[in-house]
Amino acid sequence: MKFHPTPSFIVEIIRKHVPKTARTVLEPAVGEGALLSTFEKRNYQYTLIDIDKSRLDALSTRLKSHSLIHADFIAWSQKNISQRFDLVLTNPPFSAKAESWIDFEGEYVPIEIAFIMQARKLLKAGGTLIAIVPDSIINSSRFLKFRTILLENSMINYVYQLPQKIFSKIEGGFYLIILTACGSTKKISLRDASSNRGKEIVVTVGKLRENMHRLDYRYYRGYQQIAEIINNIRAQVSSLDLNSFCRIVRGSIRSNYHEESLHHSNSFVNGFWRGFTVKDIRYIEECCIVVKRVARDAHQSFGLIDKSNIYYLTDCLILIEQNGLSPLKLLFFLRVIYANEYGKEYLLKGSGAKFIAVEGVRDFSFFDISTIFPDEFKLFSKAYLNRDISKCLQVENYVFNILASRGRVLSIKPELKESCLSPLRLLASLS
Repeated sequence: MKFHPTPSFIVEIIRKHVPKTARTVLEPAVGEGALLSTFEKRNYQYTLIDIDKSRLDALSTRLKSHSLIHADFIAWSQKNISQRFDLVLTNPPFSAKAESWIDFEGEYVPIEIAFIMQARKLLKAGGTLIAIVPDSIINSSRFLKFRTILLENSMINYVYQLPQKIFSKIEGGFYLIILTACGSTKKISLRDASSNRGKEIVVTVGKLRENMHRLDYRYYRGYQQIAEIINNIRAQVSSLDLNSFCRIVRGSIRSNYHEESLHHSNSFVNGFWRGFTVKDIRYIEECCIVVKRVARDAHQSFGLIDKSNIYYLTDCLILIEQNGLSPLKLLFFLRVIYANEYGKEYLLKGSGAKFIAVEGVRDFSFFDISTIFPDEFKLFSKAYLNRDISKCLQVENYVFNILASRGRVLSIKPELKESCLSPLRLLASLS
């Protein structure tokens, strides 16, 4: 169980959402009292709880007239369930490892789940909960049940996605959630707190339901961008369900990951899989595609591997074995669409270790974009066979940016397409 002080810029965001009518305030994990700076000049009655008595002692001199309680909040809230507050404000502890989870209402859950669910119960009708929470509450499929309860019994107004590494030495993502204890959620404003321009995506409850009630801004940013590009391509090229011509499975090896003969996540080096040795396009049909299943950079690891290696893949990899299609054409599509920042936001799941879901890959549609970008495909193929990942990335980024910013490629004015292609022609001249 870990406690982390609240950065000052988050306090400033919180200040904007504090209701003017609030009078009674609960802080169930007060810590050093960083969040209280939002209110100290206002006429509030605080109830401040912390399991660490030294933190309360440090606050007692400046908050003598308020209620400071040395207790475990979960236990205290269960004994005082009839109490109600206008505002609950919290940066709760979180349990990053399963062995630190607690028994809550008959289930073992991360402590932050129990904190938020109990805090919601202590709100007056129309009261406000403002909480800093980790990925587990926002997007974990394992805790969908609790997210659904909040959405159906509260009006979640805003969720801010906070900048990466907002807390020192912590890799996971964090969010600021603002909800009101009334009705149910119809739509939510998802915001990017790392953007000075206040980027926002409004998501309806229907769209939330389609996406397992995920509440992370960057997921929907990636989702919208990928969906827009796919729709643009669909207007020009027919599609196939990837699962209709590919076998898509996890690797079969579930032990001895460090054995040298096996292919594991660390077999992807400098943009290529260790099992890719083909240098002649005539033998490319002997290859299939592998991607990391578990890794923070899994979206960047789509690559070819000799089919003779598929029986030596660990279950931390996903095999995409095509039938009747050039593996280079399939790889070109997958890397252009998903091996970028938007693909990362859309594909990677998990509240701890990030992973790509096999079921998600099976749901992909495939489009032969080599027919739209024949020159770029030739450049990509040559660079890939020459193991030049730098040139591959330049081609991928160029094609992605055209699809993302220009929509229908075939409708681009000739002179504009010519100017866009010039960097790639320069690249080709250097190959």
